[in-house]
Amino acid sequence: MKKLVVVAAGLGILALAVGPAIAGSNGAKKATLFSASPKRPMGNNCDRMQMGTTDQGFVVFNLPGQPGVGNGTVIVEASLKGGTSNATFDVYLKHGSSCDKLANPLSTNGQGNGNAHNTASGGTGMYQGFLVNQANNDNAYISVPIVTLN
Repeated sequence: MKKLVVVAAGLGILALAVGPAIAGSNGAKKATLFSASPKRPMGNNCDRMQMGTTDQGFVVFNLPGQPGVGNGTVIVEASLKGGTSNATFDVYLKHGSSCDKLANPLSTNGQGNGNAHNTASGGTGMYQGFLVNQANNDNAYISVPIVTLN
């Protein structure tokens, strides 16, 4: 009888742990940061191209809520590694044709490492992140590939 109770309790815990995973969510998508070209003439801060081939960090995009719907918010986590030291970067989010500056900038330490957490309004669609140095607009990073959240 004790074995039956232990097995039943174990299955109950397993159901609680697996249940949310089965219910589904949009999940997070990760893109690599690379150095980016200067802003193109007459363009915006999202109008750049990948220039480097060295991985310099990542951006994680997460659309919480039910798949295909979301909850109207996208979470953006940016992490720059070995970038420009002691610098502050504005974080931009490209969603469809819009390019929006997010509220929280990314500041690097003496080794050029820094992180930023942001939330923005958003739904299903394609996303890309950009970091632009506040002191030198030509010093920028781009997340590749463009991720699709649904």
